[in-house]
Amino acid sequence: MEHVNAFGVWGPVSSPIATALNDVHLVGSNDGWGVGDSGKIIRWDGTSWNIISSPVSANLNDVFMVGSNDGWAVGGTGKIVRWNGTSWNTVSSPISSGLNGVFMVGSSDGWAVGASGKIIRWNGLSWSTASSPTGVNLLSIFMLSSNDGWAVGSSGTIIRWNGTSWSTVSSPITTALNDVFMTSSSDGWAVGASGKTTRWNGTSWITVSSPISAALNGVFMVNSNDGWAVGDSGNIIHWDSASWSVIPSPTTSALNGVFMANSNDGWAVGNSGKIIRYVTASTTTQTTTSTVSQTTTTTTTTTAPTTTTVTTTTTSQTTTTTTISTATTTTLSTTATTTTSVPTTTTITQTTTITTPITTTTTTTLPTTTTATIQTTTTDISTTTISQTTTITSPTITTTSVTTTTTATTTTSQETTVSTTSTTTLTETTSITVPTTSTTTTISATTTTATTTTTQTTSITFPTTTTTTATQTTTTAITAPTTAETQTTATTTPTPSTTTITISYVGDREFQGYLRRQDTGAYLAYKPVKLTVHYLSGTSGQTATFDLQTRHDGYYSLEFLFYWNQATIAFEGDETYAPSTATITR
Repeated sequence: MEHVNAFGVWGPVSSPIATALNDVHLVGSNDGWGVGDSGKIIRWDGTSWNIISSPVSANLNDVFMVGSNDGWAVGGTGKIVRWNGTSWNTVSSPISSGLNGVFMVGSSDGWAVGASGKIIRWNGLSWSTASSPTGVNLLSIFMLSSNDGWAVGSSGTIIRWNGTSWSTVSSPITTALNDVFMTSSSDGWAVGASGKTTRWNGTSWITVSSPISAALNGVFMVNSNDGWAVGDSGNIIHWDSASWSVIPSPTTSALNGVFMANSNDGWAVGNSGKIIRYVTASTTTQTTTSTVSQTTTTTTTTTAPTTTTVTTTTTSQTTTTTTISTATTTTLSTTATTTTSVPTTTTITQTTTITTPITTTTTTTLPTTTTATIQTTTTDISTTTISQTTTITSPTITTTSVTTTTTATTTTSQETTVSTTSTTTLTETTSITVPTTSTTTTISATTTTATTTTTQTTSITFPTTTTTTATQTTTTAITAPTTAETQTTATTTPTPSTTTITISYVGDREFQGYLRRQDTGAYLAYKPVKLTVHYLSGTSGQTATFDLQTRHDGYYSLEFLFYWNQATIAFEGDETYAPSTATITR
């Protein structure tokens, strides 16, 4: 089900794969790319997402498109692939450990970051390693120019490029920062574990209050006053220049990356191949016109009064916080020619039903009733009485403009004996205006269909020839201002789930393993783990400890080239998951 909010709608989009998608990058509204586990690559063509052939089977963690004919993706074991406008091809990498983020300043200048603080740079011809000021996993990179860039990673690490070298910058966060996005040299954001958000103000990074506690995995700023972040359990939050607020999400799967083509169009991707798209709410205008023309001719033998009664009831149902302005104008013109005597009664009933799809629900009803009664006596003994009642019930919504006009024609003819003649002409115009009414309603994230029914009944009794023309035009303009939505969340602290962690030494150069739940086997993403290694340095034994963090798929790794005899990996646990350890011995 799609969800409506004050900004627009995030809704699910069909995905061609079921494996995790880790990042998404749009070249334009009709051209975009997504990458994921097992080397999966998909492309958006403006209509649908389709699988594109990939030259690698390793997980791809990040993608960056320089243009429609030039793009890069990086992933596990240092894999690098490039799009040339026709196909993706592997490019030689100077490292074999995982790469987590890539950012291209141009076709001949780009950077990638990864495990153990690794940083590599593209010079237009090849990738080469660059000096790094940290040994922790670097998870994301953002370059403002060739001389100004940022990277973030485990343990709240933040580093900056000044055109000559990378150096560490003080961070207010001690847990992992998973993504970074800069709008300028004096404004930028980083998000990470436990819902943490921090902002660069041109001088320092400061913490900013977050409405969630689950991990945030991706952030994208349209500008300094408009931005989005996504994370675990399908969480979506929006920055409105003053604060972050939770936005309803169509999925509970972890979302790993987000990209906005513009403020009205964006995408997010996540686990199990999930793809969702953001579209802003639009203004709906509906116009209906109603005209009723009725003609009745009767010949009778006596003279009797003529009575015409017109009753119109209009019901309009809409939703949201609304301002309603309704104007109703009714014009009746009656001409009667009488040449006989026997009273004749004619009843005409017309029913028009209009079904209008309206979004969301409302909790306020504004009844408005207007009654107009006019009595006119003609030169003979004919009397015409017109009574009109209009009832409008408006429980209202969204920015909507409704104009209703209905057209129908009914003619009834009856003749008897002719004897005398008299003529009566009545013209009447009634103008009814319902003043503007403001009301506040509560919006729930649902979609309903409202039905508007207009019933008009005309009863005419007369011993004359009578022509009645009724024209009704109803105009309803509805403007829906932003409605604040309040959410209340009740939290119950669960019993920590048992975990298992593995460790192995691969290729005589790298420790690696996975952290997962013992009961379900689910991988635990972005969790801090500690690796302790006992090794020989010369003839003496040494011990080294490394603070690592699992990736989105529960995987960790560390390149270690000394001769070791024992290594232990430990997860210390948290409020959700119990601790676990594993040891490997040579």
